Amino acid sequence: MQYSQDDLESANTLLSMADMYLFAIGGQICAGLEVVGDRVIAAAFEKDNMHLLKVAIIGLCFMIAPGRLPEDKRNGLIYAIRAALDAWRPDAYRLMADFLEDLPDDEGSEPSDSVGSWILRTAGLAKRSREHGRLPRLLSEYASVVFRICS
Repeated sequence: MQYSQDDLESANTLLSMADMYLFAIGGQICAGLEVVGDRVIAAAFEKDNMHLLKVAIIGLCFMIAPGRLPEDKRNGLIYAIRAALDAWRPDAYRLMADFLEDLPDDEGSEPSDSVGSWILRTAGLAKRSREHGRLPRLLSEYASVVFRICS
């Protein structure tokens, strides 16, 4: 797994940008979850599951960024993103791979549309969220902003 210091700096910048975005919208997310869902989900999300949105945001960027780089630079950035994720959370790369595998293959759907369902399923909140059908869409909307910025 070879990557340059520049690759690692780019990967760390990606993680920092995801943090800044979550810091800016974190309160809105939890307030929105309370409005369309319930307080149990909002509290669980805020306390234990915000990292899943960060993983999904990084995963969406991960899908796009390598395709925009010359082929000789792609692998270095991919390995650097993995190293940065591993340094942040030991399970982050596995979660990102799980998220990317969960995305639909059909061309008609936007990848960010799957974010909310994946987060709630991974967090163990999917059954409860079925009672509140707008929850997955709300989480996906926050991620789609980042996806549009990156693409």
